[in-house]
Order: sequence, then structure tokens, then C-alpha cells
Amino acid sequence: MAERATIARPYAKAAFHYAQESKAFAEWSQGLKAAAEIVADPRLAALTKSPQWSQADLVSIIADVAGDKFNPAMQNFVRVLAENHRLLLLPEIAAHYEVLRSDIDNIVDVEVVSAVELNAAQADTLKQAFATPDGLTPLLGRWFRDMFTAKSDPAVVASVVERAQRMPRAIGEPLLLDLVRHDTTRLTASLASLRAPVLAVQTTFANEKRERRSLGKGQTTPFLDMLRARIPTIRIEVIADTGHFPQIDEAAQVNALLDSFIASLPT
Repeated sequence: MAERATIARPYAKAAFHYAQESKAFAEWSQGLKAAAEIVADPRLAALTKSPQWSQADLVSIIADVAGDKFNPAMQNFVRVLAENHRLLLLPEIAAHYEVLRSDIDNIVDVEVVSAVELNAAQADTLKQAFATPDGLTPLLGRWFRDMFTAKSDPAVVASVVERAQRMPRAIGEPLLLDLVRHDTTRLTASLASLRAPVLAVQTTFANEKRERRSLGKGQTTPFLDMLRARIPTIRIEVIADTGHFPQIDEAAQVNALLDSFIASLPT
């Protein structure tokens, strides 16, 4: 698969340059998608291996099936692929073309994974955020403001939110996506690799409406329950009635917990 992608990449770049020169990104997306679907059909794949069908025959079949989704430039592009025996790479070429196009159009395919079903208002908020050319900035603003409470220092809140919103999009989007990927794909392995004593301090949780709320004294969460199950020796501390950044809002309590935890470690 990696080898196919490597071979497909130069062809995708060539298609991208054709589309860029003619200002026809959408048309090329449509044409490449159609061609990729056609060659993915097992019946056509079988024809590419038959000596009874010439490369010109295959191009003609693809163009006929694609119909008005093909313009002369696309037909010529497919002809070049056929002459180089690369027709079956069209799915990879189409996929990489879309990556190149997304970099120009600032398009990001987003899949939202949630432990609970999003309500209509939450779904609409996400759609608006991702549809806005710079939707990341207001999204970060809302997320970071929700991490504080009414007891937080307003000047600190404003400073933290302002700093978060200054994060360049090129850094912010991959960072947030990687945070999600870590929790969903690498967290279990990371916890299993721990060999040192662990202290977990939690202060907030997301309720069934995906709203951030402060934990109460003695309250637990599914995340803390999971930690207890995977790390039986873990020490868990809940700082109640505060925001997501206890090191800022409750610095004295956090420092006291750290001092106590360090003092409990074997020397």
C-alpha cells in the first residue's frame, strides 16, 4: 500500500497542477473520483490484465462510463496513466489529489467521535465552527473560557484565552486532532507502560450534554474509574469546585498534593 501511494503521488501532483492552471479544482475532484470508482470495479480491473483489451480500449471504457464528469484534459490524463500501466492507481491518485486540494482550500475532513450523542445545538455549533474560514479561533476561545469558573481571576482568564487564540492554525488543528487520537488510540498503551508511582488530580468532567462542570467532593468519573482499574496503585485526588486548571486557580492545594505525594515515595 505504501509503495502504491508513493508511485501515485507524482501523478496526483500533475493532476493538481492541471486543475490549478485551469482553475478547475472541483471538476478534477469529480473526474478523478469517478475514474477511481470505475477502475475499482472488479470487472474493469480484470480487463486491465487481459491481452484482448488495449490501453486505448480501457481509456475509452472509462471515458464512456464517466460521461460528462470527464473533460478532454482528464481524458488525456487517464490516457497517460494507461500508457504507463497505472490505471489501477487512480484511487490513490484521487485521494492524494484531495489532500493537495485541501491545503489550498483550507478544507479539513472532520469526524466527530463522542461518547454521548450530540444534541442539535452542539452539532450546529461544530458545523459553524468548522465551516468558518478561521473557525479554530472562536472554537479555542470557547473551549478555554469553559475551563475556568466564576471564581477564576478575570485577568488570568483573558490572558489564557488570548494566548490560545493566537495559536497558528497550522499548529492548532494538528495539535487538537493529535490530542484526540492519543486518547482514542494510544492512551491504553501509554498507561500500561508506566512503571513509576502515579498521582492523578482531576477537577472537571464533561456531563451528558458535553458541558464542562466542576467535580464535587467525593465524586468520580468514568475516566478515574478506568485509571483505578488499569493502575491499582494509583493515588487519585479530586479538587472540588474549581476549573480545569487547578495549578492556576488552586495553586496552593496542588502544591500541597505534590509535596505530599513526593514525601510518600520510597527513598
